Amino acid sequence: MAPPALLFGMFVYAFYENYAIRPYSPVSYLVMAPALRSITPIAQCSPLVYQRYFQECGGICGEQQRVWFGTTATLDTLQNTYDLDDLRAQLDGFDEVSLHMSTGRPGLPEGCSEASISAYDDYAID
Repeated sequence: MAPPALLFGMFVYAFYENYAIRPYSPVSYLVMAPALRSITPIAQCSPLVYQRYFQECGGICGEQQRVWFGTTATLDTLQNTYDLDDLRAQLDGFDEVSLHMSTGRPGLPEGCSEASISAYDDYAID
């Protein structure tokens, strides 16, 4: 059994340092949805990053989990690769799933665009 201090430290880390969770880390298994952890990047040109954060509106209104990575693939290729309807079916409790792509993110190599797949749960809808 893990010492209470270790468990408390993992809990604090999971909820405080949630903007860039290292993939395949123990924390990612605790706080990220399994369906998002199973996403495999295509034409990857930067590290995979998991993010989890809460939406605030005078309290906590919802939660967003996001997987992003740099890719040289086109938006059409990404849309044909990732079945968002299937992903939405696997993400029980999440209200929206979306795919985004943007160019020009600082720190990405030339020709590398940012692709992200996000899942959002609006607590008010539940």
